[in-house]
Amino acid sequence: MAPTSGLVLDADGCAICPECKIRVHCGNVGLSNLTIRHMGLKICRKTKAKRDKDSKKKNSSILNFFKQPKAVPVPSQAIPTTTVHNRQPTSEASLTSFPPDIHMTPLSGEPVSKLIAKLQTLITNLPESVPEVSADDPLAIFKGDPKKFDVPSQDAEELWETMLNGLLKSMLGWGVDQSMDGIIRRGQKGLDGLANFVEYFIMKRGVSKALFEGKLSHLLEALENL
Repeated sequence: MAPTSGLVLDADGCAICPECKIRVHCGNVGLSNLTIRHMGLKICRKTKAKRDKDSKKKNSSILNFFKQPKAVPVPSQAIPTTTVHNRQPTSEASLTSFPPDIHMTPLSGEPVSKLIAKLQTLITNLPESVPEVSADDPLAIFKGDPKKFDVPSQDAEELWETMLNGLLKSMLGWGVDQSMDGIIRRGQKGLDGLANFVEYFIMKRGVSKALFEGKLSHLLEALENL
């Protein structure tokens, strides 16, 4: 197992695993969490093996390209014809494959998960008594672009296991006994940032809505009872 000496945590509490080269959230424990909960474990070995396999496949494809003779194009003797297709305009949404349980919002016409719509509605209806988020609040980590938590080389399942699951647990707690009073905060760096985070990984990365429902159920219940 590769040592963790020389590794550093970034501003989001993440570090690059020296074995599989993915960005792993280490939580409050720090770099020791990288060794205890990730390095050498199944997901780490699986990601490393996949990366090595893809690298060999890429190198092999490059070699084959240079080895294969290029065909000489032969001019066609056929008389070109024009075919008219009755094609409908293609929207950006139709080119994207979304997970199940997606519907179009009545206001913007954009496709979103019902879980996201519910979270956004609860945030919009927050009572005035809910304070604005501060830089020290747990949810402040979700401010900005959610892509900073993404690992493009991983599929949705791997991404959940290596990054998202541990991140949400460290922010929202591990069970229903966790109080939400110190977590529920309004603003772009608060619940708005969390909603943007959830929307990105469900709609853009195809992470299962059911996985997020399990982690957000206690928070949603607390929001409904405000």
